[in-house]
Amino acid sequence: MTPRRTPGPDERALLGLGPGEPLPSGGAPVLGVYFTGHGSSFAYLDTLQRFLGRRLVRGSLNLRAPSAFELVAPRIARIGTHEWQVAPVILGECAIGVVARRHLKYDPQFLEIFSPVLLAPALGLSKDGDLTMLRLLDGRLLRTPASQDRGPQEP
Repeated sequence: MTPRRTPGPDERALLGLGPGEPLPSGGAPVLGVYFTGHGSSFAYLDTLQRFLGRRLVRGSLNLRAPSAFELVAPRIARIGTHEWQVAPVILGECAIGVVARRHLKYDPQFLEIFSPVLLAPALGLSKDGDLTMLRLLDGRLLRTPASQDRGPQEP
């Protein structure tokens, strides 16, 4: 069961939300299956942080979706020699992160999720195979330094 918590200010800033503002509705619901990773996300963490204009915890949350999915209107970030798709995600209705993926051919069911908080403990995920619900949001809801001064953007 997902622990009761609310997203903190650093998480909420990913969506440009202030204190007390509700989480966005909608998005594509996905049941994610947790699995431990290989510890390689640190290789592009600095670049992703610069793109987002936010500090993220070292490490990512790895989930597998039951089927392939596409991100809606993802932001595009150049990380290393690759273009990555980046879009916000609500996890368990109690945490906010961003999905970052290279391209669909890499693994169309894989979700690598970054956040300003450690997501596995926040979601009560402790062993491979644990499940969590998430909502993949429209990439236009993500606030990056380039989008900060443009005001709200409708998906």
